[in-house]
Amino acid sequence: MRSRYSAFALGLGGYLVKTLTIDHPDRAVDEAVLVIEVCLEWGPQMSRPVVDRVVEREPEVSRERAAEVETRAREITSDGFALAERAYHGEMSYDEGRAELGRRYPRIASSVLDHIWYQGGYYAWHG
Repeated sequence: MRSRYSAFALGLGGYLVKTLTIDHPDRAVDEAVLVIEVCLEWGPQMSRPVVDRVVEREPEVSRERAAEVETRAREITSDGFALAERAYHGEMSYDEGRAELGRRYPRIASSVLDHIWYQGGYYAWHG
């Protein structure tokens, strides 16, 4: 407990997240963000299985847990891409679409939702 307090006092957020109990709700959000980031990677890594890349980046995440979270992460990214496509086709404004994405997933960091939004816009444009 003292190490977590010290980490808090020193602003070491990464340590605080890594030392959460496995069933803590914020730990699940952190895993989801990791998997979303891996799902959105471009380049040569893109062709490799998501689970392999997640386990390489964070060895404490089991392959089974990475596979579970991948399913949810793909639902979130698909939802974001669909909203971006609707905005691209004029069914809603870009601001309304991005705000809706934030309302649907309030526990996901804004920077991650922005990444989903912009990549979804790219796919809609190149559809």
